[in-house]
Amino acid sequence: MRSIGYRLLGFSEELLKTGNSLLDHMRSSFPDTWMKNVLRCIYNSGNKLQPFYG
Repeated sequence: MRSIGYRLLGFSEELLKTGNSLLDHMRSSFPDTWMKNVLRCIYNSGNKLQPFYG
């Protein structure tokens, strides 16, 4: 996820080397669209989300 953030979203190289949470970084960088960006990374990586019905 960090390398995707670096390549696709333009995050700094420093983020790749830190232990900070990528999700926290995305929430602060994109407060209105962070979820859309997370979903885009998941779907563009070839993965999918499974629905959970509790």
